[in-house]
Amino acid sequence: SDLGFESYDCIMDQGLIADLIARGDHQFDDTLGTAANNNKEELGRLLLEATKRIKEMGIYVASTPPLSDETKEYLTEVGQLLGLQWVFDMDGISDANVSVNVARYSKYLKDELPPGWQSFSKLANDVSN
Repeated sequence: SDLGFESYDCIMDQGLIADLIARGDHQFDDTLGTAANNNKEELGRLLLEATKRIKEMGIYVASTPPLSDETKEYLTEVGQLLGLQWVFDMDGISDANVSVNVARYSKYLKDELPPGWQSFSKLANDVSN
């Protein structure tokens, strides 16, 4: 069906981000080179598409295994570019096995996108460095 832009107050992700991050039983680790960058590129595309669908001040909720500090940093940096402000490991609903992470979307939170932002490989590399 034809989904309208800015249609949803909330997108609930119960495994897609977790799969992208943990593919191959690893989190984003710069020592993994291309595999990690490909996953970062896919995650960047996912979040960009999500921001097209979430209403102003809507939320993206991701249920994941506990995230590494590197992954949280990556999501925070990409979020700044796309207008997503993350809160990780929500109190009372996260535990040692499951982390509930919430990003609020606002077009007013966006940093200016760098030249060439259409290339998520470039974006993934720029954010990693």
